[in-house]
Amino acid sequence: QRRLRDRVMQLIGKSSLLYHDEDHDASLESARQAYELAVSELPGSLALRKASLHLAGLYHATNQFEESLSLLDKIEANTTDEKDLVPVLHARAEVFEAAEKPLSLATAELTRARDIRRRVSGPMSMEAASAARNLASVLVRQSQESVP
Repeated sequence: QRRLRDRVMQLIGKSSLLYHDEDHDASLESARQAYELAVSELPGSLALRKASLHLAGLYHATNQFEESLSLLDKIEANTTDEKDLVPVLHARAEVFEAAEKPLSLATAELTRARDIRRRVSGPMSMEAASAARNLASVLVRQSQESVP
């Protein structure tokens, strides 16, 4: 298990380095290898979650928005602890914005994230405040979008 987990993390690291070197195809290949290894050998693990989020992020960064959204849906479906949904919701909101989808879609995701933060960390916590700020930012842009 540990060796497999280390291999997944090594592939993610390699993917990150390749992306920063602008070798996007090789970066995606390494990320896919990490994801496939984690899916087959480490189901339900933190390594699978990290590999999934990393690959979804690369899909987003390379404008493969539908692939990113599909993978984020899979991550959400397999998430049992609601606090673990927050990064998924934020990632989905970012993909919606980058894909130039209606801001109302991003708003819905950020509203869910804010509500989770309030429940998990308390309504007066810094986490809830940060989530509210993120939501407010998108709401302002959404209101400007509707002004002719």
